[in-house]
Amino acid sequence: MASLLNWNARPSAHVVALLLFVIVGSCLVLISEGLHRALEAAYAAQRAAVLLLDEMSHRVKNKFAMVSSIINLQARRSTPEARIALEEIARRVNVIATVHDYLQLSRSDGMIDMSEYLPRLCRSLNDALLGPGPLHIGAKSHPVMLSPDKALTIGLIVNELVTNAVKYAFSDGRSGHVQVELVRLPNDFVLTVEDNGRGYKPDAEAGLGTRLVTTLAAQLGGNAVWGGATGCRTTVRFPT
Repeated sequence: MASLLNWNARPSAHVVALLLFVIVGSCLVLISEGLHRALEAAYAAQRAAVLLLDEMSHRVKNKFAMVSSIINLQARRSTPEARIALEEIARRVNVIATVHDYLQLSRSDGMIDMSEYLPRLCRSLNDALLGPGPLHIGAKSHPVMLSPDKALTIGLIVNELVTNAVKYAFSDGRSGHVQVELVRLPNDFVLTVEDNGRGYKPDAEAGLGTRLVTTLAAQLGGNAVWGGATGCRTTVRFPT
């Protein structure tokens, strides 16, 4: 059974208790309203940041497209030697643009899924270098999440190796394939780019692409090795 306060016994104590209750209740209301306003402000700031980031991403993407267009336009007006060099530069810009796109898709954690990125990159290279024909570029990867800088470095390595394979291993028009694969081992990653073309020549002079691959592999903390009796197999090993 509920009991009533006896205001005749120590009424001042009851008044003090009541005042404390009112003060505490008022403080709780003020704190609750303050938290509510802070959450609304945080949500508004987050939404503004997302919109700003989307706008910046859109502008960066447009800049990449503009740079590629300018390079391709200049390539069409250049000599055959200059056109080849400019087209290679355009493909490198495309590699960077592709990493940017994936970074925006995964910006919540800032990592890139290589099992999605590498096949998309190789499809882009297939369209740029080959189109429909007897030569095919394929790729597969373990479901590996890498930072954007590592993904970009791997993308540039793949671009150089695939481009070299198409230019030199199948220059006589033969049919074949170039296969890209990224595997995660307990202590390191292994990236392989292998073709069934005319084969690897150990005594061949290292060109710009080969030197660039060596430099990029070193940036990953690893190394690149070339070999293969039939076709060419390039292995890039770097730590996890």
